[in-house]
Amino acid sequence: MGEAALEGNSDLKTLKLGVQLYDSRRRAAKDEYFPKIGVQGQYIGPEDRFGIKNSSFVGVGLDMTLFDGFSTKARVSQSKIQLEKVKDQERLLEQAILAQTSGFQKTLIGLVDKMKVLQPAMKETQERINLASEGYSAGLIEYEKVLYAQKTELEMRAAYLQSLFLYHTMKCDLEFLSGSIN
Repeated sequence: MGEAALEGNSDLKTLKLGVQLYDSRRRAAKDEYFPKIGVQGQYIGPEDRFGIKNSSFVGVGLDMTLFDGFSTKARVSQSKIQLEKVKDQERLLEQAILAQTSGFQKTLIGLVDKMKVLQPAMKETQERINLASEGYSAGLIEYEKVLYAQKTELEMRAAYLQSLFLYHTMKCDLEFLSGSIN
């Protein structure tokens, strides 16, 4: 589930695009170290009908910044630092997503186990209410015992409903984190 969360998380996808952006900036700044060479050529064919001789032209150009005040070196260093910063943020976000995913999964497992325990307990408290009501009708049990059984059943039902609510809340949070909300 952790890998699926990493693949589907929109924040992580955005950060990966940021890494690509800063990597391209770093490469562009690094390319400024090298001189730019341009080659141009032209050839005109054989003598035409008016007797003008063929001609050709070749040109080579070189663009090289010699005195830029080390700004190229500074831009390369700055882009490397920015790239490393974004990569660190990406690693931290991946670790946070994996930790949250693991925590949500453990909580979900705990809530499922709690609900499995509460379901039979609710059935048992319902049986106790029925027995207490029959005992009260027969005059064998006081009314306080019936109220106590009803109170216990309500507490069990409230605990079950709270667990069910938390289960669905955690499940939604996990789906949101992994980007799998439809």
